Amino acid sequence: MIYKTVEGVLYPDGTVTLPREELPDHAVTVMITILERGEEALLCEPGDYLNQLTDYEERLARGEIQWQ
Repeated sequence: MIYKTVEGVLYPDGTVTLPREELPDHAVTVMITILERGEEALLCEPGDYLNQLTDYEERLARGEIQWQ
């Protein structure tokens, strides 16, 4: 399974907007993290998070750490 972090906006009516270049050509399952105003500044860049997640998954696969 591949995870990709994409920034977008969730509106009160339930619609989500994403950058045009990130729109898939078929239906996909998504996970959404809801941020309150100002919290987005506390996050690292999406690429940094993806690098951290990939490193974590690789260490799990090698048995260096255990998921708890």
